[in-house]
Amino acid sequence: MQTIQADYFTAYRTVKLTRDANGVLVVQLHTDAGPCVMTAHTHTEFVEAFYRISQDRANKNRNPDGCRREVHHRC
Repeated sequence: MQTIQADYFTAYRTVKLTRDANGVLVVQLHTDAGPCVMTAHTHTEFVEAFYRISQDRANKNRNPDGCRREVHHRC
């Protein structure tokens, strides 16, 4: 499955955004390609990244029951 990647996919130093073969968004937090070290910069980037992910209408959530829904929060 080929998808178009939004511009925010390459906008961050500490957040790697990709899609797998099924089009599922994969988010990896890291520091210099290693384990993520939480700093003010890292926190700012991942908050911004998740905000932009939530605003991108191309992103959908597939729940375990297989139903597609726009928004799903798991507590």
